[in-house]
Amino acid sequence: MNRTILFSGGMDSVALWLEYPDAHLVYVRIGAPYEERELNSLHQRGMINRVTVLPTGKWLGPCGDSMGRVPMRNLFFAVAAAAATPCDEVLLGATAGETSPDKSRHFAAMASAAMSAAEGRSIRLVMPFRGITKRQLVARVLNRNTGWSEASADKSAAMLRDCPSCYEPDLPPGMAGCGKCMSCVRRWAAMSQNGISENYVAPPWEVDTTMKRGLLKYLRRTPVRDWWGVAKVNYDLLQAVKRQRNAQANLDW
Repeated sequence: MNRTILFSGGMDSVALWLEYPDAHLVYVRIGAPYEERELNSLHQRGMINRVTVLPTGKWLGPCGDSMGRVPMRNLFFAVAAAAATPCDEVLLGATAGETSPDKSRHFAAMASAAMSAAEGRSIRLVMPFRGITKRQLVARVLNRNTGWSEASADKSAAMLRDCPSCYEPDLPPGMAGCGKCMSCVRRWAAMSQNGISENYVAPPWEVDTTMKRGLLKYLRRTPVRDWWGVAKVNYDLLQAVKRQRNAQANLDW
């Protein structure tokens, strides 16, 4: 089975690479504002030579909205990766609770059918982590082959900290993200609930009301079968916020 991972160097794609170390790694350039930071991160981590970089869609990135969503991005990614590599499966790092239509199971099935029809052979778009939340994904990486070794767990935590998630193109040194975008909120909740602390420009637990309205807009487009994932992610977030506030209250006391 030949597999290709849509690889940004972020937590989801790195977790996929750990699961499928023999897969092709493809980064598709679309001219997004945060793209250079992702590529610089791959350089700094010594991973860029393992990745095929496709400079094929620089016109697409500027079409993104305030939530960081680029229309048809994952469809474009999947087709470009399937065309550039001899793969039978294209792997996308989507987790439970994702509300973007191009990360749904329905989208994966339709994209698979289109690519297969175009090439006259089976090509599947697969989302191996669609059934687990970001918190569970982080736990999976931390526990992977560690044998509960503290040193191995620390190494895995450091690897996750190095994975970029934020949509902000420029961040101050030592900051994991802006703390305002949904990507930062989900990252903070997942990392903090697994005992990994990070610094953000703004407190991620103080979710902006504008972002809440944007999230509700996408939630309306989420298939009913995926609502349970959204509920789980929201529960994780509430638990993380509760823990943060309790910790802050103890410090104030």
